[in-house]
Amino acid sequence: MEEVITLEQVEQELIQQGADPNDFNIKITETGYSVTPKWFYENKQIAKNEVGPTKEDVETVADTVVYLMGEVERLSTELEALKNG
Repeated sequence: MEEVITLEQVEQELIQQGADPNDFNIKITETGYSVTPKWFYENKQIAKNEVGPTKEDVETVADTVVYLMGEVERLSTELEALKNG
């Protein structure tokens, strides 16, 4: 007679492999079981590997913001001049 695997056994197997059982949909079937990642699992894995913004990234964004604010000010002045004729 074949041993039936339990949900707890599958969860323990995932834990032993270094995975969080809560990240997976686990289904016990008549012939075994299936384990599929939940929708957020892939994003979670990518986020683990992401490095935060670098100093250069922050400086580039700051330079862009300063430039765009200058352009907004210039356009605002032009609009005001056109409005006042």
